[in-house]
Amino acid sequence: AQSLLAPHPDAPELGWLELWRGHVLLLFDDDPVSARRSAARAGEIARASALPDLELLARALDGLVLVREGEVADGMRRLDEATAAALSGEIGDLDVITTACCFMVYACEHVRDYDRASQWQGRVDSLSRAWSIRDPLAACRIQNAKLLLWQGRWGEAEAHLAQAMESGGASRPANAREAAAVLGELRRRQGRTAEAEALFLKAE
Repeated sequence: AQSLLAPHPDAPELGWLELWRGHVLLLFDDDPVSARRSAARAGEIARASALPDLELLARALDGLVLVREGEVADGMRRLDEATAAALSGEIGDLDVITTACCFMVYACEHVRDYDRASQWQGRVDSLSRAWSIRDPLAACRIQNAKLLLWQGRWGEAEAHLAQAMESGGASRPANAREAAAVLGELRRRQGRTAEAEALFLKAE
């Protein structure tokens, strides 16, 4: 993408490139400083190009970076703003809506903010019914399952983890292993120790 856009320094698509670069830098490279620079650049391009979808996600990513850096109050405030805008009808792109919600889920799972997660999950459930979406948080299914596990909603958590293990076995083995580890924790809490041990071995 960088090579294709190099001849077009003013292209609004550069904003989307910066957004997803920041996403990778934060969630996969664990580089919040660089991720925040990318989020800021994405926001600048979004405002200059009048791209409200991109601006919303840039704000959400910036909030997630702040949470990961320990500035939880400021980060959650930005995530609340972005998620509220995404779910209020201001945005029509379903991918943007679900990505904003997933950034919120990542943040809540990171700091164990179960009350906030539960409130937003209720809003997402309402969105799912209105849009007839079966699994709006598929992109962050494992993180959502962790929150459900901690909330005591074990049946829902297990359903998410089973889907993650089934869909990720071939295409995303790391996701399948993480799902196995979380399901192992669920089995441990249920007292099903032999199954838990088998799942933990699978996760290794």
